[in-house]
Amino acid sequence: MARAGADVGAGVTVVPTELADEERAILPTIHIPPPLIGPFACFTELLGNEFYLIMLDQNKIVDLRGEVSRDLYPNVPNYDELPERLCFKFDGWVNKKDKRVRLLFDYDNTMDNVYLHQLFNPPWGFKFIPGTNGRVPRRSAAWRARMDRAAAEAAAAGPPPERRFVDVKYMHGQSERLQRWYYEEPESVATDERTAARNKPKINREPKAINTAFKMLLACLPPDYLNGMVAFFNQRLSDTDKNTRLTTKGEVLKFLSLIIVIVLNPGLPVMDMWQDKWRPNDLLPPPSLGRFGISKNRFAIFLRCFGCMWPVSKAGMETSDLFRYCKWPLDQLNEHMAQLIVPGWILAPDESMCAWRGEECPVHLRGHEQQPENSIPLKHFVERKPEPLGLEIKTTADGLCGAILLGEITPPAREDREALEFEEDWGFTSALNFRLVKPWLGSERVVGADAHFMSVDSVEAMLIKVRVAHARTLFIYLFHS
Repeated sequence: MARAGADVGAGVTVVPTELADEERAILPTIHIPPPLIGPFACFTELLGNEFYLIMLDQNKIVDLRGEVSRDLYPNVPNYDELPERLCFKFDGWVNKKDKRVRLLFDYDNTMDNVYLHQLFNPPWGFKFIPGTNGRVPRRSAAWRARMDRAAAEAAAAGPPPERRFVDVKYMHGQSERLQRWYYEEPESVATDERTAARNKPKINREPKAINTAFKMLLACLPPDYLNGMVAFFNQRLSDTDKNTRLTTKGEVLKFLSLIIVIVLNPGLPVMDMWQDKWRPNDLLPPPSLGRFGISKNRFAIFLRCFGCMWPVSKAGMETSDLFRYCKWPLDQLNEHMAQLIVPGWILAPDESMCAWRGEECPVHLRGHEQQPENSIPLKHFVERKPEPLGLEIKTTADGLCGAILLGEITPPAREDREALEFEEDWGFTSALNFRLVKPWLGSERVVGADAHFMSVDSVEAMLIKVRVAHARTLFIYLFHS
């Protein structure tokens, strides 16, 4: 198969190398930006897999059955008692966009969250078996005819021009395999009037200070962040038993580490991550997070404190700011990331949804001191998002490495709210753009954003402001989604 990579920002094109040349020539290729190269290593083996294409044809899965090697699930408690081949019924999509299905096995087990790239990975020997109608699904004759025509056209066109590539060997179980990744230049800019260099992002630290994941975590935390968390937590811990005892910087750092672990392992509800015993239908060992020193009850107490944090003193808080109880961490991170990371040549504003929903604050208390400390004063619902309900945050990321550099909580859409920075002079959209790239105005970087952020007026406003305030030009490229 294929691997490979070039300079940051160039991206790669992935094609399968284990297929015959005529098959490879007519299959679609996948362009993968550099931050996503790792997760696609397994997925590339599905290109040309007819099983995979058949499944993608199914808007509603009806009467589809399959079988797979039991080696796909070696950790099942009764593994030795299972047959060599496990038969199952596809019981519908869990999420077609993510390519996740539900399986009902013939030996009375259910799997609710199976990714197709896992199921169809060649070592597990998946194949369709006859359903209740006695038929095995196949691609249509029309599809096969199109593929034949495409193959003929590809053959008539002759061999493609030579392209640079790199081959990398890797182990899959006990077998050695080969990945080939082709270099590909960016195709999004046909004419580039910029003369400035396309600089890559840099971390503003000595290499030895960030040469482990733990050191990188410490580097990403603002200087007073841990001290602020300890002070805030201890102000709210009653110190009456082991779950409410006062905390320390070390324990708070362990709490943040557990949050990262939970985020990277989304298969279980948060509080089930402390499970320490096998359950009847488990396929994986229990996470048992309690072995790292923070009990489930103590973690829950910390999590309630973590939802809203502000300096121990409320002095200086803007009482008209609905989010005054939760902006302190965001303000700290914005300031810190601006000096920790030197962005590359392209910045990417966008929206992110935060899953924090809180107990919604009653309307008559919003904007007043009686507002409950742990409530969320405003929720957003954005239907097109994978997680549509929560808190919307406008963010700016580095366009090459994907690191989020700055965030701003989306304000309420109310005419009586106070104007934010730049709004009185430049209007809503232009002001939003200025705030999202404020630390880098005049740096000759490119801003790539979708239509939500851009308009002719916004581009003109950006050019006017940058030229007047900084005597340098910030070019704006429009990417309409």
